[in-house]
Amino acid sequence: MEKTEIKSDLLKEHWENASEIYYFLEKELKDLDYEEDYEKLDEIIFEAWEKFYSDFVLNPIKEDVLKMFHHAQTSDFESKSSMEGETKIYSVYYYLAQYFSIGIATYDQSEDFPSFEFNDLNMTLYYIFEEIVEELNLEGFTEEDLFEEKCDYYDLEVELLSEFLSECWNEVKTQTKQNVKAFLSEATGCGGEYSLDENREIKEN
Repeated sequence: MEKTEIKSDLLKEHWENASEIYYFLEKELKDLDYEEDYEKLDEIIFEAWEKFYSDFVLNPIKEDVLKMFHHAQTSDFESKSSMEGETKIYSVYYYLAQYFSIGIATYDQSEDFPSFEFNDLNMTLYYIFEEIVEELNLEGFTEEDLFEEKCDYYDLEVELLSEFLSECWNEVKTQTKQNVKAFLSEATGCGGEYSLDENREIKEN
């Protein structure tokens, strides 16, 4: 389908990226009887979400994240709990539910650095998927069906974001050669912590 044939204004606005998602889903769903194989339909849409999430949501913000981490790692601050020569420890936090933001502070909260909000790119991706499903005219398949198991999509977002931020943090750390560590958590305190230096989840006690 050409861009001129698309009805959705949102898809037209983001067609450079949305077209890849559209053609992927169109191909994968072509011979699928989704009314008979509903579970397979869910798998295909989830696969598409995982396949395109980084390109649409994470890669466009990489430069801003690298700058934020570089500013924090090279900032000359005195932590209330640290002594000269000790490792500087940071708390990186994110929020994904209603808006998309990432921030960083010293672990003891003695200093905050500028946070970034990223124009709800992740929510836009949800809307793009909804519009594509409508354009593909999957009769009997509704918006509610599309993200019926939305917690699975959120968990995947957190996983991909954590790995992405770990990669960015360590890329900057290699450049700055600073004695620093960072722990990632959800902004409202939901869930556990994630070590950006080691790219792994820290088990909750």
